[in-house]
Amino acid sequence: MNLYQFSDNRCLRILLANFITNIGNGLHILTVGKILYDFTGQTLSFGFVYIIEALMSITLQIYAGFLVDNYKAKNVLVFSDLLRGITVILCCLGCIYFDHVFLFIIIITFVINIAKPFYRSASFVIITKILDDEEEINKFNGFQSSFIQAGQIIGIALVGVLMLFISPYTILIINGASFSLSAICLITVKVNDNLNKYTYSNCSLKNLVPDWVNLFKQLLKNKQLLTLVVVATGDYLFVNFFNLSLAPLVSERLNNESLWLSVLDMSFAISSILPGVLWPIISKRDVNYLVLICLFFNTLSFIVLSFARAKIIILFMSFMIGGATAASNILLYTKIQFLSEQNMRGKIASMRNLLFSLLTVSLIPLVTQTQSISLSKGFVLCGIIVFIYLIIYIVAVKKNIVRF
Repeated sequence: MNLYQFSDNRCLRILLANFITNIGNGLHILTVGKILYDFTGQTLSFGFVYIIEALMSITLQIYAGFLVDNYKAKNVLVFSDLLRGITVILCCLGCIYFDHVFLFIIIITFVINIAKPFYRSASFVIITKILDDEEEINKFNGFQSSFIQAGQIIGIALVGVLMLFISPYTILIINGASFSLSAICLITVKVNDNLNKYTYSNCSLKNLVPDWVNLFKQLLKNKQLLTLVVVATGDYLFVNFFNLSLAPLVSERLNNESLWLSVLDMSFAISSILPGVLWPIISKRDVNYLVLICLFFNTLSFIVLSFARAKIIILFMSFMIGGATAASNILLYTKIQFLSEQNMRGKIASMRNLLFSLLTVSLIPLVTQTQSISLSKGFVLCGIIVFIYLIIYIVAVKKNIVRF
């Protein structure tokens, strides 16, 4: 499948913007962690970044979706990228010329995580304002998934190389430039919105609660959409389970060889790209069948990892989890977009992200605590959680709640 098969070339610019901004995301997380570690001398600094992100995501998701539904998704995307880009560059210059490193890094982390919920909700919405054909949207989401993964892989790979030649602060300036370049790409995308609809008064907080109440009423009537939103939280959650398990897995099963940490992570990332590349083949299959297969393979993979010792099996299971989560995410993402009404898509995206954040905060401590007792039991617990998602979807299909 060729990228130029899209009926609208604006899709290419959005994909390019996604690719560039995710290079920035890949650069950001490792570089900030390294700066904080150098400054504090504690590995807890890496966890600090994730904790801040989860807490801020829960806090801001409610308004992010509301804003995107009542204002222009494109403007939200552009402003989010510009805010991140300018803040990162200015704070890095502050780190270089002033002796307040920790303060500036806190500001960077704070601003980036303020922008992220708004960016995610707007990304979910903007393509539906350009394309109205489900097959085209499906194709776009497949490519977008691949571009996001490829961008993050390149960003993470670049960090190690760049740190050999330049300081972490200079890398973060490049990170800021990537966000700004993404904003420029998005500025060139023309979106035909109804200008009369979008006013600042629509985004007033007094309309926030009624908007969300209306959404919940709609979801209670549309059980298919509600089920898909709930099940779609699993794909992000399973990725977190895998990432949490990497370090103890390498330590206990692979002789603590750091090379295997990169090998397994790269295997997962490459397999996450493949569903987008192979989408012409995948899209010919029944959606329910594919989602069920993906959930089954994820369940199987975590259970097998609970007892696997052979390197080739561990590598294959990592590959399988990456591909299955990516394929399921693309399928569910598109169906949710297509089934959602135009004026509620931003809140739908925020609701999915909010549910994911709440599940992360509640389940991750349970998984990590279980892993600290026994890695095998930790993997079994992950498998059980994925299996619950599988049962939910099977019941929904059997009762004809989910039907395509």
